[in-house]
Amino acid sequence: MTLLNNVSGIKLHPEFEKLLSGLPYSQISLLSHFTEGRSGAPVLLIDVNSAPDELHDHTSGLHVAKIVQVRKNSNELEAHNSAAGYFRFIPQIVASHQERLTFEDGETTSKGTYLVIVYSIAQGSLRDSCTLLMLLRKQAGRVAEYINDLSETIHSEWQEYTSVMSLIPFNLLRENMLRTLVRGNRSVANIAEQTINVDRYRPFIAVADSKLLLPNPVAYLENEEYWHGARGISFPNGPIHGDLHSENIICLQNFVSSMRIDFAGFDPEVCVFYDLLYLELNILLHIFTHDPEGWHDYVRYLATDWELQSEIISGSIAAIHAHALLKTLRQPIYAISRKYNREEDFEIAFQLGITAIGLNYMRKLQPDTQSQINALLYAAYGLRRALTLLSVRSPIVDEDMVAYPKQGAVSEDDVGISVGFTEYPWKDDLSLFSGHTPSSPIDAPLSGERQATSSTDVSSPGDGEPLIVDMSQIERRALERIERSIVARRGRDISDEVIAEFAECITRIRKHLWAKGQSSGITRDEEIDSRRDSQLMQKLCLQYFDKPYSMFIEDALSPVKQEETDVIEEAFSAEPTPQKLTRQTFAQLVKQLNDERDEWLEKHQNELQGALQGKTNAWILRELSRIDQRLENIRKETPPAWFDVHRYIDKPPVLLTEQPVVVTISIQNLGRQSRKITYTEQSSDSIVIVDTEKDNSPRSTSLRFVATIPPGEYAEFTYTFFVKSKGKHSFFGSLKYAGQEADWDDIPVQSITCQGDAQPSVLNANRFFRYLPDKTEFILRITNPPLTRIAQKIELKEFGDIGEKSIVESFSLDRYLLPGESVSLSYSVDGHQRFEDCKFSSKSNLTYQEIDEPTIFTLPTGTSCKPLEYETLRQKDVIAARDTHIRELIEIIQAVSLGESDGQHIIHIYGSRGHGKTTMLHELIRQAKHRSYDCIYIQVQRSINLVARIIVELLQTNIFDEKDIQQSIARLDIKNEYEEKLLHYIVHETMKLNLTFDEADIIVRQAVFEVLKQSAQQQPLLIAVDDSHEFQATRELELMRYVISRFAETTVPIIFAFAETTEYAVGSATGVVESSVSTYLLKDRKRQTIYCDELDEAECYGLIDRLIPYPQFDNQLKRFVYKLSAGVPQDIYDILRWLTTSPEMLELHGNLWSMTQWLMREEAKFEDISRILPDFARGYFGDNSDTFKYLQILSVVGERIPAELAKDLHTEYFPDDTSDEEYERKIAQLVQIDFIIKEANHDLRFTHLSRRNTIYEDDNFAASPLRIEVRES
Repeated sequence: MTLLNNVSGIKLHPEFEKLLSGLPYSQISLLSHFTEGRSGAPVLLIDVNSAPDELHDHTSGLHVAKIVQVRKNSNELEAHNSAAGYFRFIPQIVASHQERLTFEDGETTSKGTYLVIVYSIAQGSLRDSCTLLMLLRKQAGRVAEYINDLSETIHSEWQEYTSVMSLIPFNLLRENMLRTLVRGNRSVANIAEQTINVDRYRPFIAVADSKLLLPNPVAYLENEEYWHGARGISFPNGPIHGDLHSENIICLQNFVSSMRIDFAGFDPEVCVFYDLLYLELNILLHIFTHDPEGWHDYVRYLATDWELQSEIISGSIAAIHAHALLKTLRQPIYAISRKYNREEDFEIAFQLGITAIGLNYMRKLQPDTQSQINALLYAAYGLRRALTLLSVRSPIVDEDMVAYPKQGAVSEDDVGISVGFTEYPWKDDLSLFSGHTPSSPIDAPLSGERQATSSTDVSSPGDGEPLIVDMSQIERRALERIERSIVARRGRDISDEVIAEFAECITRIRKHLWAKGQSSGITRDEEIDSRRDSQLMQKLCLQYFDKPYSMFIEDALSPVKQEETDVIEEAFSAEPTPQKLTRQTFAQLVKQLNDERDEWLEKHQNELQGALQGKTNAWILRELSRIDQRLENIRKETPPAWFDVHRYIDKPPVLLTEQPVVVTISIQNLGRQSRKITYTEQSSDSIVIVDTEKDNSPRSTSLRFVATIPPGEYAEFTYTFFVKSKGKHSFFGSLKYAGQEADWDDIPVQSITCQGDAQPSVLNANRFFRYLPDKTEFILRITNPPLTRIAQKIELKEFGDIGEKSIVESFSLDRYLLPGESVSLSYSVDGHQRFEDCKFSSKSNLTYQEIDEPTIFTLPTGTSCKPLEYETLRQKDVIAARDTHIRELIEIIQAVSLGESDGQHIIHIYGSRGHGKTTMLHELIRQAKHRSYDCIYIQVQRSINLVARIIVELLQTNIFDEKDIQQSIARLDIKNEYEEKLLHYIVHETMKLNLTFDEADIIVRQAVFEVLKQSAQQQPLLIAVDDSHEFQATRELELMRYVISRFAETTVPIIFAFAETTEYAVGSATGVVESSVSTYLLKDRKRQTIYCDELDEAECYGLIDRLIPYPQFDNQLKRFVYKLSAGVPQDIYDILRWLTTSPEMLELHGNLWSMTQWLMREEAKFEDISRILPDFARGYFGDNSDTFKYLQILSVVGERIPAELAKDLHTEYFPDDTSDEEYERKIAQLVQIDFIIKEANHDLRFTHLSRRNTIYEDDNFAASPLRIEVRES
């Protein structure tokens, strides 16, 4: 029986104490109560002593324990183990216990099965740690750091486990993100109908106290017909946590890191946006507690600017606090959208994720009906944006098609909003966000009697507020004044971290004020919390306003002081507001401000009229002045007009002959006044389009111009703008080559002229922005480039008086050589010569007789080029895939060496295996040496480098006398001066002193640094550490940390290359907090990061052209390679090798033309690359060859095979010939085809882990008795 010691006096039900006592520990101390969990599940910090047996000895120390009820069809332990295969830094479950408990509450008795789970989370750092929710409440200013850490972790997981899928939006919502919540009695639709009166068949919902209709998410979840016309979309699919709220995230206080617990909701196949949006809504509901106006305006804004590129112009401090956190939290979403280049589809999936999460929370938050409605509102705005992007038309509005959510009482849980959406005219309008678009096809005003009752006309401050006790009402007003003062001073002397502290404190005080107004009152503990929060507010006000909180309350009581405060705030708001507007949002913002001003004037016309007649309605004039001032500030600080060319089409086909160029132009007027636009074509009459004079809505006009441009010539397109008043014009150009859409980037612009006062400024290819005078003529000259020339080499053997020699001449084709065509190649010779074996680089052989004069070489009709030999392919330059990265790295290391990198001397390269990091490093070192750099290349765990030799051979042998040191030195086989100097230094120092093991460790660290420092003083030094994720030995890791720290702020660039896949954890036995190698090694270091991702289609084609430089490898075949390889450089190389050297392919198809046709027909057979390598190796050696069989045997062992084991396996399975010569012959053949590397110590290693896996997992080998036999042996 476990001894339970409740040292902190935690209130815990006796049944739960009984459950904890069943854990396999001798003693458990309850230290603190993290949280009671969203479902009443206690989460505790405990200190345990293990039982005497050895089974649990490693679990002593601080742990987190969570108690959950075991529900039907839910197995948290199994889910956690499944999740451990996908998520990084997942805590380990070290103990668990399950028991049936009985709870008695008066006359009520309930029974249930409960499970306690003990998590091991970075022992030694938990004592001051807390959940993310507790951090929000206690240290709101630090939350952004942990959100950033979590965001980076999730991004790295997505890079590894995410794939792209396609579904129609209805199925994405219903069958992917909400598939477990659409059926049964507790389905989303049933809960919505039973609790908040939202009918599943009404496509609209009305927003309380507003004339706005939104799409009903429940109806769109249940009725596919509302999605009529919606296309399928792509979305990122992968594993999710499933319940990632702020109480399931443990923030470790000793360093900025977090752990996720409770993986009961784990699902391996869901849109990956789910987790981040789940956490986002959880944070928002907490921050906007008891701030209904802020909630409505901010969720409306979120649906219009998904990248949060615009800054908040004015708003509550809750909105500012939320904005800062969400910009960090959403970073992985933007990164993965850019990675796959599918921003539009991914934004739609993102907005549908908002819809799904809002519906999920609406279901969970019952019986708090007001919070349910707020979650539904979050879902509705996301759905509206998704429908707009999909161009789905909404049904015609009818009274019977509108659902009116039922307003309910608010619970004491602080995840809700305390009151409905009520307008307060004296408060700043919180909806002024630059990304907000007030008009949308899905918006519809209410009509008739419902409209009259849905709008509250507030005539003076105070109307519509909940009637609480007088002092509570006054304190609310004081809080509002503090908020306005903070917003006015934001960016001057108040940072966003301070705003976060104020926002959290104000949220808690408002909750206490609301609770005091309830009939039940507040408990003693709540009263203590209320006093503590008031004291914190007192401290904050004294620190940032030089007066206590109590004086703000007095100001709210005094009309004179209230007026003085208003004047000060007005002076602040009259100053220009710092703008961070994009060009795309400016026109929308100005239109929005104008529209809202008109709506505001119409609403308050009676009060305004009274103010103008001298009546005491000064507040209405001040509000009008503020709106006008904001509008004027925007206009002053943003360009009033510009010309923008948008490009959005993919790749054009290659021009082989003259083709017509079809130019379609759409000119859109986004201003509030009419524009007269004249389009002029060369030598033709002008076409004049004039917008409707009084129509302010955007207008579009499309013009079509067709011209045939011969190669090398050009055509000019002239656009003339007659501008009545300055405003914004957008030009959207769509070009077509031979009926196929092309990108502006691919249209070479020969010259640009502009008639008028202003000249265009070119920001990037074919994109122009400028101010337009009253009349401007813009001429764009589009050039059709000449046909691509194909360079070939011709090799000739020349025989003459001087004997035999080889010469190489080059020629160029003016066009592609098509199948069946002939081409004549002219080559002149002087004198009597004879040529034989005229060879093209494609190895086609032609023989010519003796000639006496200049001769025409003719390639016969139908001649096809055979593939290159394998050795030729291997020796080609494969750096093409990383040219851009190499240039960037050269610039970075030069900047570091010159001291121009702002102390960022560490370069962090990461990417998945096979993405070309090692190849890139080798090329970088080669180029750096040409620039006189002294380069040290370290490849972890290959025993051929400086660090591995010193650490492995000297430190781990624990040898320090002269004889043994000299023996170690002899074994090292010194090959460079660095190692020689280093070993001399170590021998000298260790002989002088009687050193302990740790002291010798320090000597080695100092020696490494001293030798490197001496080199850096003589010439520029570059250190490159490859395969850094392979660091396992603690001493190696500590040595590298030491080198980094000593070289900090120097001009020595240090490069670390990490694979994104497996990074070993740094164990707690080293005294270091458990972490990934990259996090531990580079923690708190300034660094520059380069990510090696998959190649896009154009980059893949470029790499193929570098590897196989002849035209017969056409685009169809390239597209096949790209699709099969998914853009991974290593896989591209392997597929090309298979296509160009596989005997099976050559025998069957003879040449690449017929091979292409066969592959297109049989494409379904090659769904992934796993079939390619085994087929290649089998075909190269023969299916029954001993070499291929030996390759399969080696794959069973793993990626690395010790030399002794490799020989033993050869002797056992090939008894007919066990000679060393036969063994070496097989190894040489495997090395020749680039499957195996033989290392310096004679150990074998597969050239890449993926190659070992494809051989081992080959279908033919998987069912073979040989594999089973080798595994068992």
